[in-house]
Amino acid sequence: MQSNRTNLTQIRAPKCNTYFLTGPNEPTITNVDASKKSVFGKRDFFVSVLHKDTGFEHYADGFEILSVSGEVIAKRVLAHPHVDEQPVSRDLRSVSIPDGVTEIDVRAHDSVHGYGPKVRVPIPAGNVKIEFKAQ
Repeated sequence: MQSNRTNLTQIRAPKCNTYFLTGPNEPTITNVDASKKSVFGKRDFFVSVLHKDTGFEHYADGFEILSVSGEVIAKRVLAHPHVDEQPVSRDLRSVSIPDGVTEIDVRAHDSVHGYGPKVRVPIPAGNVKIEFKAQ
């Protein structure tokens, strides 16, 4: 069986010095935005995932927000393929990021290859909106 990780391309995510490898048709995070903290200390995340969905047999089926140590903070399931909507952008609401956390990782998942590359996103101090775009 041939590996699905041939012909890898290195991509640099701006402003965070994170490099990741993306192979043919792995789910890739292209955008992460988050609201300011609510009065309850929660944020609403808006994440874009790029993947060549072909139908229910192969599609991006979710994404996760993780601590840098790998602990899942929040998860969004994508219940169906988005063949004609790429990248697909969805929200994940009322996410609690613990105080003192300065970075998070975001990764997408697909139904065939599993997890794609993680993207490290800085969490600025204070109550500010987060805008992160990968190249």
